[in-house]
Amino acid sequence: MNIKGQFNISKGKFEIETFFNSVKKKGVKQLMNLGAIEILSSLSGGNPIKHFGTSNFYYKDIKGKILIKDNHFTIEGFIGEKDGNQYIITKPFLLPGINILINKNRNTIELDELINRVNLAIKRIKERD
Repeated sequence: MNIKGQFNISKGKFEIETFFNSVKKKGVKQLMNLGAIEILSSLSGGNPIKHFGTSNFYYKDIKGKILIKDNHFTIEGFIGEKDGNQYIITKPFLLPGINILINKNRNTIELDELINRVNLAIKRIKERD
């Protein structure tokens, strides 16, 4: 994963902007486990992922941006768009995988809500195990 970012602080306010993208490496499978998928789905405001037969999912690409500014968290997908949604993760052709999309109009939440979503996702993961 390539990750680039910057952090600014002034007068008690802070801003974090981070860009990320997956990098293919020969001999390394591009897999993501169900827990990571559930957390990402929660961050993007998506519905919880239901467990369907596997605990690992292949991905083709992961690419996006995270911004924390003025007590708000924004996540954007940079792989492409479809019907007002941005792709943050895409699945490979013919392999068991998953696409995760983010709605461009609802991609910003307050930090407290972000913490609630992550905690709820972790709780669901623990209940399943």
